[in-house]
Amino acid sequence: MIRRPPRSTLFPYTTLFRSVVLLEGQTEHSNIVVAVEGLTGYFTVTDAQGNYKIPSVPARNKRFRLTFTKAGYSIGVQDDVIVYKNLETPLAKITLEPEAGAFKGV
Repeated sequence: MIRRPPRSTLFPYTTLFRSVVLLEGQTEHSNIVVAVEGLTGYFTVTDAQGNYKIPSVPARNKRFRLTFTKAGYSIGVQDDVIVYKNLETPLAKITLEPEAGAFKGV
């Protein structure tokens, strides 16, 4: 599910955030919520391989923080994500670790 807010005329330049989030010790990595902090409506969930993309993030000459959440796993954070106008923004792969005592699944 990709939520794509309407393109703003105040911020006509946009970027695409794309990368991979993995769950430590698992082979299936779906439904991890990836969100851009401070921007309402800019989030998505990962596919089974952990892939995600958030298109049309407004380029506001600032840095963003991405959060990665899934029940039973520690919260992942990627700080100081730099926005490039009209380009894909390269991001590092993130691995979420199980919370202490959390059920890992099958």
